[in-house]
Amino acid sequence: MVDIRENFVDDDRVVIPDVYENLSSERVLAMEYLTGRKITDEDAFDDVDVTPHEMATRIIEVYLEMGLVDGVFHADPHPGNLAITDDGCLLLFDFGMSERLPATVQEDIIGLYRALVRHDVDDLVDALIALNVLEPHVNRAEVSRVLELVIENLEGRSEITWRMIITELTTMLRDFPFRIPPDVMLLIRVGTVGEGVCRQLDPEFDFLAVVRSFLVEQGLIESELDAIIEETWTDIRRSLPALARVPSRFDRTLYRLERGELVVRTEPVDGHRMGDHNLGYAVLAGALVVAAAILTLHDRPYELPVLAVAAGFLLVYLVRRRMS
Repeated sequence: MVDIRENFVDDDRVVIPDVYENLSSERVLAMEYLTGRKITDEDAFDDVDVTPHEMATRIIEVYLEMGLVDGVFHADPHPGNLAITDDGCLLLFDFGMSERLPATVQEDIIGLYRALVRHDVDDLVDALIALNVLEPHVNRAEVSRVLELVIENLEGRSEITWRMIITELTTMLRDFPFRIPPDVMLLIRVGTVGEGVCRQLDPEFDFLAVVRSFLVEQGLIESELDAIIEETWTDIRRSLPALARVPSRFDRTLYRLERGELVVRTEPVDGHRMGDHNLGYAVLAGALVVAAAILTLHDRPYELPVLAVAAGFLLVYLVRRRMS
């Protein structure tokens, strides 16, 4: 409790009672006496300069900061432990249920959410294994297929809540050897209870949108644009070795064509008819068009000469076919 209070000492949106350590012991906790209106009371927001939606957003941001930034959090956010002071601050009571998260667990939780945001099934499996929800030896291919169904089911709904995500995951993964460790279970409870309180304050409250916004602002995950750019750049980097070899392969292919060493064999469809002797030109034209499409990713305009060569082969094919 002392650590949490110190973490928010400069945040004037949150009030946490001070602890009188000289009056406290292992079995007795003496705290500063503070009062406020229960957060779900009808008159809770009367005469204060904050709306229910703003307070719901504040609750989620405060709990995310406690868990994912500070690593120590108040784990019992039911309405009886949340109040509004006369000047509109969020007041937290009852720190009997609190928890510390190791840095590795914080990173794994962020990885889990990043995977959900990006619909990256492989990273989602990695995050569930890292959190000890799935066994390391689990059949990744089968789990991936199930998680793809989870994402598809969630995408088909008009609204997605934290409770829906947890329900889908636990329901679909029940056929696999999975468990929910105590720290993960506590996080699930905090998320579920906290979301319930926020939706009492604002029935249209988008829990996941606030979570996404917080994580982006804190630099814990990339914005959607940054994620797309990073993913595209990763694909390009993986393709660079193959792209670097493309020009030399074209040179070798053209050299063999000039010397008459390149032969394209095709099987006739009808045994009574001979195949199209000119079909090889059309095949080469098609292959060069595909190669040109790949080369558009390169900084230099390699695709232009390739397209010109493809057009030449296609023209030869059409002329020779007409003549035959």
